[in-house]
Amino acid sequence: MSQTFLERCRIAVEQLRQYPSAVVTAEAMIWHHGYKGLDAALKAIEAEPEDFRERVRADLVARLAADRYQRFKQADVSERALLLERWSQRRGQMIRA
Repeated sequence: MSQTFLERCRIAVEQLRQYPSAVVTAEAMIWHHGYKGLDAALKAIEAEPEDFRERVRADLVARLAADRYQRFKQADVSERALLLERWSQRRGQMIRA
């Protein structure tokens, strides 16, 4: 579906607004659930939320979760430990190792 310039701008502004919390959500999903967290994020998009903000957030979380999952899977053991430690120390992160 083609989007107008104003629609793309509106989406971009909403993504910028939600980015910090979406990063924490995506990292927590990957840390706690691995590939199942990625599947849950992708299923949230398929559900096609009615609300504009929820739709943008679901898309953003899914893309970030896919990126974090790939980064985690491609890392060796020491890099994984560093990633998990960094993720756990983020402000707003509820995960404490």
